[in-house]
Amino acid sequence: QQQQQQQLLHVDAPQQLLLVRAVAAFVEDPVAWCESAASSPLQQYDEGRVLASLLCEAVRDPLACRRATALVERLAPGLHDAEHTQQQLAVLCAAVACLLVFVRANWTGPAMKGTQDAAVTSELQSLLAVNGEPVCAQACELQYLALGRQLLASASNFGCLQTYAWWRFRAALVHQRILTAPAFDLQSEAVRFLRQAHARYASAASSRDRCQLAERIRVEGAMVLLFYKRYREARKQLDEAQQLLGMCTEMTGARGRRTKFQQEDTPQLMLTVERLGSTRPPPCVETLPYKLPEEVPFESDSDLLDHIRFSDPIDSGLLEPLEQAVLLALCEWTRAKLPMNELRAEELLPYVTRVLRDPVDWSTHTTALIMKATLEKKSAKSISRSVNQLNEVCLEWQRVGSGGGAVGNASAWQRLRGQFTVASPHMWEVKVDLGRRLVEVGCVKEALQLFEELSMWQEVITFNAGLGQMAVAERIARERLEKRETPELLCLLGEITGDSSHFEKAWNISGEHFARAKRSLGEVCFRARRYAECVQHYRQALACNPLFPRCWFAVGCAHMQLGEWDDALQALSRVVSQDPDDGEAWCNMGAVYVQQQRLPEAKASLWEALKQKTNSVLIWQNYVVVCMKLRDCSAAIHGLRSLADLEQPLDVEILALLMQAILKNMPLHQRPSELLLPSADLLDDDNVATGTTTAPPPAGTLTGRSLIPAFDNLLKLLHEKHDKQRQEQNQQTPPHVLLWHLTAEYNEGLHRFLRGCRARLEELRARASAGEAPNGAQAVAAEQLLLDALDTLHGDAAAVADEDGDATDEAERRELAHTAMEEVRRWLERSNGGAGCESVAAALEQLRHQLEQ
Repeated sequence: QQQQQQQLLHVDAPQQLLLVRAVAAFVEDPVAWCESAASSPLQQYDEGRVLASLLCEAVRDPLACRRATALVERLAPGLHDAEHTQQQLAVLCAAVACLLVFVRANWTGPAMKGTQDAAVTSELQSLLAVNGEPVCAQACELQYLALGRQLLASASNFGCLQTYAWWRFRAALVHQRILTAPAFDLQSEAVRFLRQAHARYASAASSRDRCQLAERIRVEGAMVLLFYKRYREARKQLDEAQQLLGMCTEMTGARGRRTKFQQEDTPQLMLTVERLGSTRPPPCVETLPYKLPEEVPFESDSDLLDHIRFSDPIDSGLLEPLEQAVLLALCEWTRAKLPMNELRAEELLPYVTRVLRDPVDWSTHTTALIMKATLEKKSAKSISRSVNQLNEVCLEWQRVGSGGGAVGNASAWQRLRGQFTVASPHMWEVKVDLGRRLVEVGCVKEALQLFEELSMWQEVITFNAGLGQMAVAERIARERLEKRETPELLCLLGEITGDSSHFEKAWNISGEHFARAKRSLGEVCFRARRYAECVQHYRQALACNPLFPRCWFAVGCAHMQLGEWDDALQALSRVVSQDPDDGEAWCNMGAVYVQQQRLPEAKASLWEALKQKTNSVLIWQNYVVVCMKLRDCSAAIHGLRSLADLEQPLDVEILALLMQAILKNMPLHQRPSELLLPSADLLDDDNVATGTTTAPPPAGTLTGRSLIPAFDNLLKLLHEKHDKQRQEQNQQTPPHVLLWHLTAEYNEGLHRFLRGCRARLEELRARASAGEAPNGAQAVAAEQLLLDALDTLHGDAAAVADEDGDATDEAERRELAHTAMEEVRRWLERSNGGAGCESVAAALEQLRHQLEQ
């Protein structure tokens, strides 16, 4: 137990254990600890008396945070002197104790009993609001967070406290997670102190304890970065943590059975974890001194097994809590970065299953159960178990830890051991998720009852509105507003009724600090195409909280509609700086650069957009247009291939321009049509599938023979796609006339007359199938077909054909010429002496004489 306490507070000296034990006892029962503090051994030491006095104030006065600085100065005068290290540690321990009590009350449990005056709660919520973002109404025991934050702020110059920066970024993240939206000030604080802690603890030393801290700081840092959508930095931290731990994870396959009545083994996904190059001894199997939440089995009538039964499972040993935390963090990273669907859930389940196999920590195990329930809701066969599992977790939070020597429920202190290394949701978040699952399985009444019991009125209103019961939602909102008028309820009423005056009122009664009200007004003005007003409202919201990428995106779109390109670029740059994976923002930046005639920057922006939205036809079309304007033929060919893979119609104009550039080595002409902009509803996601793209070809002005293989492959792909489409539609789609025409022109320009003759033959047939009049373009195609047939009979043409890999057998070439001659004769019969027939007849006679020789 002492080792666990030392691990939590990162202290080593034995004389400090008294403070640590006091923190642990306070977390278990703050009220009882305060009542017995007068007779505690802490009173024998100066630092103990400081700790006891601060914690007693936290219990007795919910608003003690207002006078935290005065309390510290009164209880520990001269605290900032270098020789008062023990008193400084006492203040830090008091702040940590308050923070852990708050975490216990809102995340780990057991639930704390007691009520608080509504006025006090409202004042604490106002004190803890940051950048106009309010505190979630369900957050409880706010006085501990408020006092803990103030005590940490008063200890800002305690240079001897090595873990101060660590607890500071932990407190900032805890504070952030009870707000309704990310706050810029808290992000800055969390990242700043994370860097300080990382600089102190990131280097792996020979000591096992020191190395554990190096691993832990990276895992906890990844949790901070993941919350703020800094995915690349978070992944780097996780990779470094795996390297220090010596972990090597691999998703592999093994034969096994998933259902009860399965007769043969089939391939199943399995995650293997190996330790490579690690000097740490393997962990031993420990018997936990407390019970863990149960993993709920499937119902008896289900044909699924509770776990996949592998025929030859791979045993990679017991995992430590930090190793399990890394697996859950990797799972969380994937969930946040990539779109979730049933297939993605199947890919992530092996991570969670591997964690649940080794129950070694309460927080890690519980978080894995919640994550498994979240993944299983994607499947109709497992959604019932998902509901039961969430209900079991909710019941676990209500269970009080048992004392004595018997193995009972986990105590509050035991539950906190790995809490900061996992992204566990709040208690009320799980209950809200449970309510939504109940709706999915048809238990609507039970879900509403759950929300009402928890006083989650915003969820009740939103839920009814989502079901289309707008009148019921409006009635509930007005009833709650009669009891207490809050900005949140006013915004909900405005969204239900469509009356923007409610947003204005919410902004006014909040003292012009409630950013959501201005964001809602900005959205209303955007949809009404009042872009100047939209920008004004959004700017006011961003002045309160600039950490809102979608808000900056809307501002950028509004400036684009107003033609204010510099302002649009500035706003969109803020989006990609906060969320580098926002493909829509990169796409719009590309459009702005085009308007500013900054084509290289436009191409780079569109390529960044394509990294996130590989299947976006619109972005690929814009990318091809920009590449053509830059005379970058290789990149344009790459874009056209991608459009063909997306089954998009052929852009004959672009293809013709590329062909001209390759054949004549001439500058590309500007395409007459304008660059396409995103869809009209710029505020909504277009739900385009995301993924990664292959590396683009090198930029340049390559033309001529260096691009011939790439253009040949492009034409081949386009023909294959069109033939496949015709086969699927039972030949009802006519052949593509222009594609065959361009193919013929291209090969004739390269003096590949054998290929040109074949393409002209297909073009003439395609024009006839399309029902064109037998003159004009058909006459030109027929005459050129005969000329190509003549050229294929010449020796120099045979040499060119052989170089290109075509058949050069004379019999085959003569057979092709005969086929062309017969096709043209049939055309002459249909044309009835129309325009162009004389020249075609002369060429036909010339070919006939050539064949007779």
